Amino acid sequence: MPEIWAFEIANSIFVSYNKRKRISEQQISEYLSVLQALPIRVESQSLWTNVDLESLARRHNLAAYDAEYLDLALRSDLALATSDGPLRDAAIAEGITGADLKGTVLHPFRQLKASSVAGRGRQTTK
Repeated sequence: MPEIWAFEIANSIFVSYNKRKRISEQQISEYLSVLQALPIRVESQSLWTNVDLESLARRHNLAAYDAEYLDLALRSDLALATSDGPLRDAAIAEGITGADLKGTVLHPFRQLKASSVAGRGRQTTK
């Protein structure tokens, strides 16, 4: 994962808990436990390498943080799964294979335990 991913997780929790009131502290704990159990590897880059992502962002009209996901997929020769239309289009343009999640509705807190979240509202994704 790119370094920005951790900030996106933290922000998602903040927004879901503080702003939208869609999750509980227990769900946050469960979600973080699930994430901590996964073999997630963060890929770090230098400051100026990250700044240089602006050219990739401009080329595909992406936010720089989305360009970081695209860049990681390109550098690592990995697939990229996203429900973000512009990022998906950029990946296709760059020849990256991957899962097309267009139309897929996901929410990390709703994926923990089906029984603990059944009937708690619609699911959303970034």
